[in-house]
Amino acid sequence: MRFTIFLTCVVLAIALATVVVLLNLIASWDEEDQAGNALYGAVPAARGENDLRIEGFISSDRIEPGKPVECWFIIQNMGDHPVTGVKLSKWAAAGFAPLVLRPREKPVLDVAAKDFFRIDGVLRAGPVPQRFRATAEFSWRDGNVQRAKGITLGPIAIRGATEPRVYAVSRRAVGLLKDLALPIVAVLLTYWFTTRQHESEFRQSAQNIMLTKSHENVECHYGPLAIASLNAGSRIKSLDASVSTAVHEALFYLLLFMKRSRVMYLKIGVYYLSSRKGEAIISRCADIVISRISQAIGLEARTAAVSKVKPTMEFWYFKKNVVMTAEVKVVEDLLRHWSKNEKEKLTFLAAVFRLYTVVLGNEMNVPYRFWYTNENLDPLPAMDEELAVIAAVDAALAKMYGEYVTFAGKAWKYDPPAGTARA
Repeated sequence: MRFTIFLTCVVLAIALATVVVLLNLIASWDEEDQAGNALYGAVPAARGENDLRIEGFISSDRIEPGKPVECWFIIQNMGDHPVTGVKLSKWAAAGFAPLVLRPREKPVLDVAAKDFFRIDGVLRAGPVPQRFRATAEFSWRDGNVQRAKGITLGPIAIRGATEPRVYAVSRRAVGLLKDLALPIVAVLLTYWFTTRQHESEFRQSAQNIMLTKSHENVECHYGPLAIASLNAGSRIKSLDASVSTAVHEALFYLLLFMKRSRVMYLKIGVYYLSSRKGEAIISRCADIVISRISQAIGLEARTAAVSKVKPTMEFWYFKKNVVMTAEVKVVEDLLRHWSKNEKEKLTFLAAVFRLYTVVLGNEMNVPYRFWYTNENLDPLPAMDEELAVIAAVDAALAKMYGEYVTFAGKAWKYDPPAGTARA
């Protein structure tokens, strides 16, 4: 009887100590969460371009409602000639109180020179606790061309002002009970808690790093590439060599796609997407497009033509200043020849562009499925027409898409529509 009472007391002591320890851990974490760290971000200049490097600083990533915070930027001209009219033209930060932006323009920024920009007025946290990112856009003139470039800093947290009072209560309870029950609890929980904690910390750290990296890559590379691919595929599919405007549009978006692919390679090396299967399809599609052009006109001619296009170039500028250059004329003649004599080559490239656009669009949206909580990912299309064209030339690539559809349905919890190709 006495042993039963003693065992019951031990069990109750362990249970009570466990609850108190958990409260203490949670409260300690909450108190630690109140601390803030300075934020720093940098957007490097594009290699081979007359571009600016942008560095941004925010004095704290955790701010109490209504409290001020310091924010400033350093701009450096990394090009080979001066630029003019550098200014902070846009500012967006949902968690800060509304701010009237008064752009300060730098008349001339010499080569390698730096300039300092600070947000005018007092930058204050808004009244509502939330997490957000701050985005600033700088614009300048490079000769006769107006250019712009953005930088994103975050995540920033507007925290609640309530003190973690439970910490003081639980700390006293732990002081009373730790000599009796904590050693027993520690023996039972150390292995389990340590293992789970390490796994959770590693997973959370990896997820935070990759989410930030993914968002930056979508803004700088994947989004522009998807747009260029979509436009190139639609123009090439319906290309009529007798209509000069149609030829020039197809030519522009084809070269723009290859230029942005080159810039992405120089900046980040490879694709960092949500799945290796998606990366494999995207990489293969891009390689097919580039290699087909290189095989037809030669590597040097393809490289020379791509060098005439800037990643932010617009069609009107291309048509006015670039399309008649000898380097670009080589690719134009190739498209006209294929349109008249080898239409199947353009049909194949259009199908490859369509596959690239669909898979890249899905891979870009996967990380945001936790953000858009009331929406589902769009089911992947069947693409029977495009896959039939691709399978006749590259059966392995068509099979990869079928396997990808099956994988996506299992990994991201949506079913493909009826008729979708499967492995």
